[in-house]
Amino acid sequence: MALAWSVLGRSEFTNLRAASSVSGRHVTPSGIVSQPYLCFDPDRHDYADTTLGLRIQAWKSLVFSVGVFKSLNDQGVRATGWSPVGSVEATF
Repeated sequence: MALAWSVLGRSEFTNLRAASSVSGRHVTPSGIVSQPYLCFDPDRHDYADTTLGLRIQAWKSLVFSVGVFKSLNDQGVRATGWSPVGSVEATF
């Protein structure tokens, strides 16, 4: 059995996406305006996440992995709360 905890971080490059590549003309009550598609934000984001996991060797090379994933900040498109993850691994 093994217990693992990690803190992950990543940062996007500045000005990687041009605002014109993710936006277009939309019809609104006040007329036609240029807005991002699907509320997409082309600005730079910094992500910070943490994971907590457990690996259990069930039999010879059969391993079960379970864990949870939690975002530490709210930049970009992020899930709220804890997200469960899991897998089954085996070698022959």
